[in-house]
Amino acid sequence: MFCAGGDVNFFQEVIEDPNTNGLSHTFIQAPGIFARRIREFPKPIIAAINGAAAGAGLGIALACDFRVMEERSSLVTSFINVGLAGDTGIAYYLQRMVETAKATELLMLSPKIKGLEAKGLGLATEVVADGELLQASFDLANRLSKKSALALHQQKQLINRHFFKNLDLNSQMEATFMNAASQSEDHKVAVQQFLAK
Repeated sequence: MFCAGGDVNFFQEVIEDPNTNGLSHTFIQAPGIFARRIREFPKPIIAAINGAAAGAGLGIALACDFRVMEERSSLVTSFINVGLAGDTGIAYYLQRMVETAKATELLMLSPKIKGLEAKGLGLATEVVADGELLQASFDLANRLSKKSALALHQQKQLINRHFFKNLDLNSQMEATFMNAASQSEDHKVAVQQFLAK
């Protein structure tokens, strides 16, 4: 499994703890900082997705420069299913990759997107048969290694400056919204329903 996102049992513990004011800004921003570090890293980063990339896991995968998926793998936004708006820049990245209408659908309905559909949407760079993920990821890394490291670094800087310039502001808004939502009755009910499945 790539990364199934946040621990819903932990969300339940926060809900039940009378000494907390919901999910803290520090907790919410930590995966977003990790995703931004991926985005800002000077070399290309490949996400090799061999299972579910859900919630924050999807945000982290979207922060990468390339995503290689097995056919059985899936992407799912998930946040709405536990009464939260999202973090890790997930809405920010999705809108840039699939445009606003599709991003809205994926965020608000949270369908499971399998490998080939992800490729069709432009969310996956490559989709391979189950069991071939590591070799395909290494092959892509090898192709990239033959390119100019300086040019790749400069291209990534240009991409970040022009396409991801408001990522920090987005992260601050995510933390504010997630904190407020984590204190809501909607979140409490959604977490209970999620855990009851």
